[in-house]
Amino acid sequence: MSSSNSDLNSRQLLAVEHGNGPLLIFAGAGSGKTRVLSRRIAYLLENNFAQAHEILAVTFTNKAAKEMRSRIEGLISARSRDLWISTFHAMCIRILRAHADRIGYKHSFVVYDSADSKAAMKRVFKKQKIDSKNVDPKMVLRAIDKAKNDNLSPDALKQNGHAYGQFTALIASLYREYQEELLRSNAMDFGDLLFQTLRLFREHPSIAALYQNNFRYILVDEYQDTNHVQYLLVKSLSSVHKNICVVGDDDQSIYGFRGACVETILNFQTDFPDASVITLSTNYRSSRTILSAASAVIAHNKRRQEKGMRTDNPDGELISSHCAATEKEEARYIAEKIMERQRRASRSDEQAEESLAVFYRTNSQSRAIEEALCRLGIPYQIFGGHRFYDRKEIKDILAYLRLIHNPNDNTALLRVINTPARGIGKTSLQKLSLYAEENACSIFEGINRLISSKDSPLSKAVVSRVRAFMEMILRFQQHYDSLPKREEGDSASTERQHSGTGAAMGEQLPTLIHRIATESGYLGALENDDSAESQSRIENILELCTVALDFSQQSIEQGALPSVEAFLDRTSLASDLDQ
Repeated sequence: MSSSNSDLNSRQLLAVEHGNGPLLIFAGAGSGKTRVLSRRIAYLLENNFAQAHEILAVTFTNKAAKEMRSRIEGLISARSRDLWISTFHAMCIRILRAHADRIGYKHSFVVYDSADSKAAMKRVFKKQKIDSKNVDPKMVLRAIDKAKNDNLSPDALKQNGHAYGQFTALIASLYREYQEELLRSNAMDFGDLLFQTLRLFREHPSIAALYQNNFRYILVDEYQDTNHVQYLLVKSLSSVHKNICVVGDDDQSIYGFRGACVETILNFQTDFPDASVITLSTNYRSSRTILSAASAVIAHNKRRQEKGMRTDNPDGELISSHCAATEKEEARYIAEKIMERQRRASRSDEQAEESLAVFYRTNSQSRAIEEALCRLGIPYQIFGGHRFYDRKEIKDILAYLRLIHNPNDNTALLRVINTPARGIGKTSLQKLSLYAEENACSIFEGINRLISSKDSPLSKAVVSRVRAFMEMILRFQQHYDSLPKREEGDSASTERQHSGTGAAMGEQLPTLIHRIATESGYLGALENDDSAESQSRIENILELCTVALDFSQQSIEQGALPSVEAFLDRTSLASDLDQ
């Protein structure tokens, strides 16, 4: 036994020191699964089972990936640099950056968030003359996302005629048009990152073989929360060496609404009949009372893996429950309980108000609770509001950066061409969009043609404003061209060397962002508004510069180039689950 593993219990150690072949680890709540995964990776490296670049570890959130890498670095130091430790989406974007041209995309593709996808779908609706009052674009996007999670193409969805009843053919048609719109913009949405990677493997077996042969050991965390396309990716990547280790707990599967299928973990032994199965049944986190109550509730599930969870922790406080008739009564009960605890704590000099939390399922439930807390004068703080990258001013500046990086990004162009206001109105934008559509080109390319054409459908005044905008973007692009970037076709791990000192390289990206915010007139417009909200937005833009500086410095420290492409990938993949 390695001295670093002396603190593991017998089952944890068995999982860590498992040799070759498939391994299924049922890890009950609080049973130390992150420790086991980290120690297993360290064990594989220390005992020369594989080199760092031959190990792939997939986690559910960016935060979990960061924590796992940090733990491994504490065990094996700098050898963790070449490990593939990421979420499914980050893994796929890394693969697609190297091979996107094989499926019709440029390597500079951008990743659309939900707002970008909605804007693209609106353009599809307009082209198809569909009224959003009759068909909800959000419903269509949800259906498309589900289809991608199920690895269904537009044609495959159409063949499944019962999927959405009489709307199936329409949704399949909109799905196809939406994909064409994304391709024109050289963009992928989140579902595409996985769906297109699987398509890449299917259409180009040699590329699939490259990764299948490279990854000698694959470890997947939270396996119970994988959806069908993630399952297919894991199955494909592990098909050569079959050294697949999955960790999860069917009792903790809560993401069915996002396409997760708990049957994936329950059927693992069907896919890998020779799999070893280890159950981690010691809970290190919860009191006996909590564990007993949770076990009693979950025991009612009809199909599950029995774990027999136990703990050496003390009994702890008893659990109480309250059934309220209305949300107001529920909120009043919560507030009064908090007040009661605070009074009790004040008599014993405890800091009760700093150790209490109220969890609710949806944001709309906070209103009644906030009102009840206010009535009793209880101070509170709400976590999980707007994500930093969802704020308007941040999305605007990043849209400029996206457009500079990928001029074909129609959504980014339409967002910033009149932001701040430049006198380029909706009618002009509609004409530009129509021209691009009729000429089968991006709006950016269409504008370049129009501003030098004698037959432009735009007025001379608008042409002048559009030309000024394009000249500004060209200046930004010239600055962008001086920044470090990956060579097209290279994998994410092989980057072009860039001249200049580390300090100078670290300042280039934040300098470009600040230049965009200044020369575009964005900061000036906010300063002229002179309101508290505008001041907050200015501070957020300056914080984005700080984020870019931190990203650049971290990249240099890790031996990577602080490219715009990598920064955009980082912001796109920032997960709401990490909040």
